[in-house]
Amino acid sequence: MSPASYPAPGQMEAFFIGPADSQLFACYHPAQGRARSLGFVLCPPLGQEAIQFHRSLRLLARLLSEVGFPVLRFDFRGCGDSAGDHEDWSLENWRQDVERALVALKEKSGVENLGLVGIRMGASVALAAAADRGGVQALVSWDALLDGSVFLEEARAQHQDMLSHAHVRVDMDPAGAGRSELLGFPLPESLVDELESLRLSGLVACPARQALVVESFPRFPQDGLHERLGELGAEASLQHHETDQLWAWTEDFAKVHIPRKILEAIRGWAQELPS
Repeated sequence: MSPASYPAPGQMEAFFIGPADSQLFACYHPAQGRARSLGFVLCPPLGQEAIQFHRSLRLLARLLSEVGFPVLRFDFRGCGDSAGDHEDWSLENWRQDVERALVALKEKSGVENLGLVGIRMGASVALAAAADRGGVQALVSWDALLDGSVFLEEARAQHQDMLSHAHVRVDMDPAGAGRSELLGFPLPESLVDELESLRLSGLVACPARQALVVESFPRFPQDGLHERLGELGAEASLQHHETDQLWAWTEDFAKVHIPRKILEAIRGWAQELPS
């Protein structure tokens, strides 16, 4: 895709949410043109996937804002430019962060209705946070982690595969014995315990009135989530956009794949929502 096909950069305001010891770094993209009554908070994935999808989320924010949706992007606690470190990595902390981001979006934009878009871990956290709080109008779940234990198993296998091809040796320092790590990011045992018990099939409250479930890789089947959302009363649709190269490992993130068709599909779905 040529640079000319990207939307021109719009206005963006970078700011921090909350007190210094737990502040979240956020970027607000105000609606361009006629503002809609619905705004979106974008929830990033975890670790290496957050790096991989940073550009995609920034582009999605621009695509949504240029058709009237105010958008807020943010980094979870202990991630990116937000306060904290890996010891703050917690599904519960991140659910609270989603709530703080939604409040900040409403304060910045004045929208009446709130929406969420999440990728992978961000989608799982967004679903749980929305189900807990209620009142979310629209939610996009993109390749959510449906089973935390399966995610850990696959991520550990990928980690070992990367080590087998890496140009560095495994750290044999006894001080690091027993320390978990995934693809260059520390993994606290408390988060491992939370992930081991994560099952989105156990959602007991409807997270949003309108929901879009996106599946981009057959290894991350989303049919079960789509069915569960329907059982809980959401008007849910499932879209398959097979994009295998999106999940291929790359060390050069200047060449990362931008799934423009998926981003445009999300924007198109949002534009069709009842006003």
